[in-house]
Order: sequence, then C-alpha cells, then structure tokens
Amino acid sequence: MLSHHHIANGVGNTALEFAKDMVRKICPGRTVRCNKFWQALLEFRNTPNKDGLSPSQRLFKKHTQTKLEAHPQVFHPDLRKQIRNADKKALQLRAKAQQRCEDAKEVGNLDVGDIVQVQHHIRKRWNLIGEIVKVKPYSYLVRSETGRLYWRNKQFIRPYMMMTGGKMSGGLQTAESKRSPRRGIGDEGDK
Repeated sequence: MLSHHHIANGVGNTALEFAKDMVRKICPGRTVRCNKFWQALLEFRNTPNKDGLSPSQRLFKKHTQTKLEAHPQVFHPDLRKQIRNADKKALQLRAKAQQRCEDAKEVGNLDVGDIVQVQHHIRKRWNLIGEIVKVKPYSYLVRSETGRLYWRNKQFIRPYMMMTGGKMSGGLQTAESKRSPRRGIGDEGDK
C-alpha cells in the first residue's frame, strides 16, 4: 500500500507495523516461536476496538481467557445486546458514509487547454495552478506555471476560479493573464 493513498487510510500498514514492533520488542532473535509473542497476540485480540468490542468478542461472543486480571463486567452474559448495538452503530456509520458519497458532486469534464488548480498530495492545499495538456478517462496531464508536468486523478483537480472584486469569476483564464506582479520589500510603490 502507498503511505499517501488516502482511500486505504493506512489500516493495513498500521497493522503490519504493529505486528513487526511486537515481534521486535518481545521475541529474542525476531522469531514468532516464543510464548511471549502468542500471549501478547492474545491480549491484542482482547483489546476493544472503536465500537467497544474486541475481535474475540465479535468472533466467539466472549473474551478469551488471559493471564491478566479483568473487571467482572467484562464477563457479563449480556454481551449479545452490546454486539447488536455495535452492529447498529456500524450500519448507521455505513449509511452516513453512503449518503456522503451520493451527495458528492461529480467533477465536470475538463478539456485540453483549461486552466486548473491541483491539490498537493501531502499538504492537501490547492496551491498549484496549471494547464491541462492531455486527457485520459480519469486522469489529466497538467503543465504547471514552471513547466513541470504532473499526472493527476480528476478528484485532485478543479477548474481555476479567479477572484475579481471579492467575487469568484468562473471564466477560465490563460496562464499569462492570471499572473499578477508581486511587490518586493524594496519596491517604490510602498512609499
């Protein structure tokens, strides 16, 4: 997985790094053939997730027995009600996410020569302005003001909107017409 791939959200990478750290810290010789590793894995499986239930509670409908002491409420038989509530909460979150996807706006078709803003893949700022050079079904080749070429997915591109008199104007501008001179510290216009 890519570390900057926002859709994956790093869940797989996080789990893998956790397992590697556990092996490094617990097992001598970095092998999983030691009892301490399996005890630590058992404790990890008993650790509650965001919904308040551990993986073993979801799978076996109860906590697995460990060497650590646990609160008596953990072994309460009313666990099925907790699981139903957690499942309802998960369904509500999925429905909310689905609604957000349905409400999302579709990016309009952009053509070669259109001036666009490009979102930075790490900082998430729309600070790069360029011109579309080539179009593919879901991606665009954009030439920046400095002449550098970027391939970007259409979800990271939006039409360039220029500010005029405090209002956004929707007209696309050419690369030369949108540049404005900047004043330096020693400019004569400051006096």
